Amino acid sequence: MALVDMKFSVVVTFDITANGKTDVYRQVSEMLAEHGFVKESNQGHVFPENVYLGYKSHKVEEDDNCYKSGSIKDASKEIANEIKDLMVDFFKGHKVKNEILIHVGRSYTSTAILKFEETK
Repeated sequence: MALVDMKFSVVVTFDITANGKTDVYRQVSEMLAEHGFVKESNQGHVFPENVYLGYKSHKVEEDDNCYKSGSIKDASKEIANEIKDLMVDFFKGHKVKNEILIHVGRSYTSTAILKFEETK
């Protein structure tokens, strides 16, 4: 069994109660950008206001060219917790009530981003 690097896609979104702190959205966007998150897909589709996409690598177990699903799940959880801790620290520091959603999946098999525009 060997440890190999696997690339994961990470989608982050959040809801905050800024209580007049209008600069918080800009600051959290800058902080996420510093950690490799962007506001558009690789295909150039711009995301809604508070949706961010990033990629992270993590070691996972491989045996005979098969990845261990438990190892992938553990790596996903570790990445999600790392990003959650980063965001919670940021929001606590700014005294902003928040809800955070983080989705982590193996990039090779899970990244399909479609653009949908509502027709009227």
